[in-house]
Amino acid sequence: MLAGVIAMLASIVSKGVFEPHHSGDEHVWHAADHYPINTKTQLASQVNLDEEPGIDYDKPSFAELLSKADPTSGKKVFKKCSACHSINEGGANKVGPNLWNIIGKDVASTVGFGYSDAMVDFGGVWTIERLEAFLSDPKGYLPGTKMSFSGIKKDSKLADLVQYLISVNGN
Repeated sequence: MLAGVIAMLASIVSKGVFEPHHSGDEHVWHAADHYPINTKTQLASQVNLDEEPGIDYDKPSFAELLSKADPTSGKKVFKKCSACHSINEGGANKVGPNLWNIIGKDVASTVGFGYSDAMVDFGGVWTIERLEAFLSDPKGYLPGTKMSFSGIKKDSKLADLVQYLISVNGN
């Protein structure tokens, strides 16, 4: 019997909440009082079908970062690289090849350096785009490379480094 009373009360309450209210002959509907309205948090979590997944559209492109990059800061970043690479014209190879004129240079072309098969097979020319991709994650970008460095994860530091390499490029 108690269950029947609870069911009857639930029915009366639900009709009062979810059915339109009548005031005389006029029909008054208060949807905002009865149905949830999307909040900013809910809207932000919804998928925008016009955007590609995994792309941060608020993040500046590497070209934008490069246009604002500081070669002086890049020289400081290069100190990590200098443990294995020289950058002077005619400089010696170290654990890694000399990086003088790296931009526009054929991949795996420094005389006297023993490159990995992966680097030799990679071929082509070192462009800014290739350097960006390689220096951000060497082993991820080029599996089989001998370069043991894990990469430069901060985009602004990577842009500074590439801007420094451009600034010392002899071409």
